[in-house]
Amino acid sequence: MRFISSIACAVKLLSNLFPDMRLLFLTLTLCLLSACANNHCIALKDDPTAWQALQDAWQDQQVLMILRHAAKCDEEPGCVEDNEDLTPLGKMQAGVIGDGVRDTLGEPFDVYHSDMIRTEDTALLAFGASTVDVKISKPCLPGFSDHVSNFPISTNTILVTHSSCIDSLVDREGERYLGLKSGDDAHFGIAAFMQQTPGNELKVLGCVWPKDWPALIQSVLAPSAPRIP
Repeated sequence: MRFISSIACAVKLLSNLFPDMRLLFLTLTLCLLSACANNHCIALKDDPTAWQALQDAWQDQQVLMILRHAAKCDEEPGCVEDNEDLTPLGKMQAGVIGDGVRDTLGEPFDVYHSDMIRTEDTALLAFGASTVDVKISKPCLPGFSDHVSNFPISTNTILVTHSSCIDSLVDREGERYLGLKSGDDAHFGIAAFMQQTPGNELKVLGCVWPKDWPALIQSVLAPSAPRIP
């Protein structure tokens, strides 16, 4: 893995060049920090520069928004295993996501969802219209990254899918693009913004969680106001 290779090279090089172990430890620590820097998705609410970069890219109409469906039912009465509905919280999250995208980034955009109820409902509640795409449905095939990297887009495009699909988005070295496990409940409704790049790769611009959209809306509607922590 890239992380292990980086550390192995650093240890070998620094061991030869710097016999002082304290200096070695310090330098290796910096290397570790560098290697880990991309091991997460930037929270766009907390990074004005990255948020501005997304807004600029969105204006160019070449952004992919990979969206995990909103919160689904679990053991509630009437909950259908493997094709769960959204919970009341999930429906609220979907509305917040839709308002957030429209109020901060704007239209136009195309929307696609998997063949599961929870992704369809998320897409329709958030954006009003969507087209089914079975290739972003569970189970996600090993070629899911290639499907997203080569997805034909003529404008900003939103893919409403599943955590297993998002987690299967990996680069050529097998590293997750987001560097996190999106299946945790805290990541219901996570929106990962990406761009297609030459060489069948993806560039991650950052992420927005449902709870972040109100602050981003405020920053756009009242840019001089203090940012909500």
